[in-house]
Amino acid sequence: MKAASVEPCVKGNTLALLVEEARRALTCGSLSWSSLRTLSAPLQEVVAHCALPTEWYPVRYYADLADLLCTTSAVGREDYLRELGVTDFARLRSANTYRQLGYVTHVAPKRELQTKLHDSKLITSLMASIFNFSTWAPAPDPKSPEHVVIQVTDAKHIPEAFRVLTEGFQTALNRTINPSARAVRSERPSPDVIIFRSNGSRPARSTK
Repeated sequence: MKAASVEPCVKGNTLALLVEEARRALTCGSLSWSSLRTLSAPLQEVVAHCALPTEWYPVRYYADLADLLCTTSAVGREDYLRELGVTDFARLRSANTYRQLGYVTHVAPKRELQTKLHDSKLITSLMASIFNFSTWAPAPDPKSPEHVVIQVTDAKHIPEAFRVLTEGFQTALNRTINPSARAVRSERPSPDVIIFRSNGSRPARSTK
């Protein structure tokens, strides 16, 4: 499928995380074949044969597969999706798929606001390559000007599952830079806008 298609699409490398999770769930039995057959036939084919990393797929595939996977989780939907986001960060970082993820290892935890904005632009360029729609950009947080938020516009077709999963992904990324960083949380003030903020809880301290 061409990226120029008017249909909102997601890159195969992003869909691949959910496909791999579905195949694992089928193998271990937490996802039944009868449940898989509730998906569209084309999406069942993708699960059967894997997503091609550089191909484009209808974004509804991502939403439908994520919703199905959430029914297999023993934890809450949001916790499950955030954990998948952490898994996705580790997957992409170890694969050296995106140079931006290698860059974060060279970022200092304490930086001036303008440096943070510059660094964040490199990271948001990764997110901008995932869909054939939406604009991702860092900006000073109007609620806390010394901090940076990630604002997504033209976001109407971004699945809610991706929004929550990205909280986990960005938290893992931020904690690579600063292990004590707050968790990322997001809001959707309107259907077309998503804002990500590092205003969640800090990691629990080890009792050892």
